[in-house]
Amino acid sequence: MSALFGATLSAVAIGPTSAGELYIYEHNLSVIDWFVVGDKIKATYSKPKASLVAAGVKEGAVLFEGDYEGNRIIGTAYAFKSGCAPAPYQVIGMEQGSQIILRGPGPVRSKSGCDVIGYSAKSPHAELTFQYSATHH
Repeated sequence: MSALFGATLSAVAIGPTSAGELYIYEHNLSVIDWFVVGDKIKATYSKPKASLVAAGVKEGAVLFEGDYEGNRIIGTAYAFKSGCAPAPYQVIGMEQGSQIILRGPGPVRSKSGCDVIGYSAKSPHAELTFQYSATHH
């Protein structure tokens, strides 16, 4: 883990360290719970923004699952579309100051349905930025 997590650990840790750590981030106007247990990570929506709620995204929906591999973060992110199952795709990234930035070609769905017809670096899902939240603790 990087210096960011080490430096903020005592300020934001919730519960015993043997059960893992919880960090709070903001992503596209949503509040995200970033759970870390060892090298394993799970990011879930704590407070999805209104447009996501309208699309059916509920509190606890998984946005990212992955691992720390050295200073890199590698795993599977999920893109959401109303009426469709979340579409998984591979991302890689790292901590950069008070942010975590994950990148990977995002899913492109058919205009008329839920099918993923390809992946693109130009997808709105191709870059996920998580900003450490000083206000949601």
